[in-house]
Amino acid sequence: MVSVSPLQGADGEILGVLGIARDMTETKKLERQIRNAEKLASIGQLAAGVAHEINNPLGGILNCLYNLRKGTLSPARQEEYWASMEHGVRRVQKIVRQLLDFSQQHEPAFSQADINRIVDQVLELTTHLFASNHIHLETFPTHDVPSVMVDRHMIEQVLMNLILNAVQAMKNGGVLTIRTSVAEGICRVEVSDTGSGIPASVLPRIFDPFFTTKGEGEGTGLGLSVNLGIVERHGGKLLVESEVGKGTMFTLCLPVSRERAFAERET
Repeated sequence: MVSVSPLQGADGEILGVLGIARDMTETKKLERQIRNAEKLASIGQLAAGVAHEINNPLGGILNCLYNLRKGTLSPARQEEYWASMEHGVRRVQKIVRQLLDFSQQHEPAFSQADINRIVDQVLELTTHLFASNHIHLETFPTHDVPSVMVDRHMIEQVLMNLILNAVQAMKNGGVLTIRTSVAEGICRVEVSDTGSGIPASVLPRIFDPFFTTKGEGEGTGLGLSVNLGIVERHGGKLLVESEVGKGTMFTLCLPVSRERAFAERET
């Protein structure tokens, strides 16, 4: 990181410039470690549900094998069982592949991505949480949203964290609403819940590192801080609106063009 500023004399005359160069290697390394720690924490919260998602098709496959082994099925019925087992194996394979993809450590890699597709991929990993917590999911994708220049894995991590936070805020059930839109070169993803809400006295601190309103052992207090860092590196913003007893809405704002992203980062 290099910063340059003018050196002025008593009369305001510029006498020279002061340049400061800082080696950010260790800082960047620490940032990556924190991001990965938060990602693993998210996986821990997903683990029980993912195990359930995997056990269901495995149970079906074992049942099919049991019936096939008896040798009393008609050829047509056997074909149905083989197709059912193949479908179950592919389902398990898809879940495992998604989880591995999400957990892997990646250097930032910007590329064109469909924000609606990113939302769908995160929902595929989290959808099992909704029914068990009596949460109704509503999605309102805007289908003419242009591709955005993002690191897909990082934006998945941001959305994963926002969805998990929303689920935890709705301990007695509720409605999770996800909406995508685009206006004036900015792509927006709104994640809103009907949970407990955030007190006004706490709201200014929610992005502070290690600040958390969760109980001991339930959160690191780094999730939203990591989210904010990721979004700002994309030249974007992470906005929040909340009212106690009514719920919270986080809005992820991302520049559509890479040039605009760089301009946002400079300002």
